[in-house]
Amino acid sequence: MYRKHLALLTDFGTQDYYVAVLKGVIRQLAPDAEFFDISHNLPSFSPQSASFFLEQSLPYMPQDINGLVVIDPGVGSGRGVLLIKSRENYWIGPDNGCLSHFLKKEGVEVYLVKELLPFFKSRRSSFEARDRMAPLMGRILSGEDPASWCDRIEKEAAIIVDIDPVIGESEIIGLVIHIDHFGNIVTSVKAGLIPGRLEDWTLEVKGKRVDQWVTCYEDIKWNAALLEGSHGYVELAGRQLSAADCCGVDIGDKIVMIKR
Repeated sequence: MYRKHLALLTDFGTQDYYVAVLKGVIRQLAPDAEFFDISHNLPSFSPQSASFFLEQSLPYMPQDINGLVVIDPGVGSGRGVLLIKSRENYWIGPDNGCLSHFLKKEGVEVYLVKELLPFFKSRRSSFEARDRMAPLMGRILSGEDPASWCDRIEKEAAIIVDIDPVIGESEIIGLVIHIDHFGNIVTSVKAGLIPGRLEDWTLEVKGKRVDQWVTCYEDIKWNAALLEGSHGYVELAGRQLSAADCCGVDIGDKIVMIKR
């Protein structure tokens, strides 16, 4: 039996009907589809956030899971739609960097979806996830072979978002890549890649410097502190308060770590 697991990751939110419509279109074509909602509250128009969410969630999903990723500030424009085959799984999303998690892997096959297919509702629209991407995925989940719908391209031809930090002996330059529901700030710096002891480094963001390191939130003594989060990245957190609010930080802001 063909795999019917499908992960959904979007910035659509839950206030509108968009997510329900996607599921409806897919279920009409693949009635047995089983949905895994990774999140529908990604920061709007932020393809780089998708890579972090996929990295953190996919290890805990069924190995045979397919996916639809929709963070699409260029919807309705000339940007392409990608179909990525990773192992025997298929992932669909706009060619804007939101599928960078897969594009950085070895052994994946990358395809550009043809603009004119007979089952597309329209060539372009302001809701391409409904009119193009969901019908594609529904047919894949129903067992159809997508080979005739796409053209194989090199990985380098697709847009890849690079959030890797620049790591030096005494300075590390990175970005804020996520702010969670509690206001904890996740940076692009993996703690395991920092030279030497974590305690020998301070972090500067938006003109504020933080040098307190802790191992859990309860150990934070004042304002905000640094720790290695459960995701493996350096995190800036507050004790029962939002570090993002305290520091005035947004996703995409530059952070600098300096060795003392």
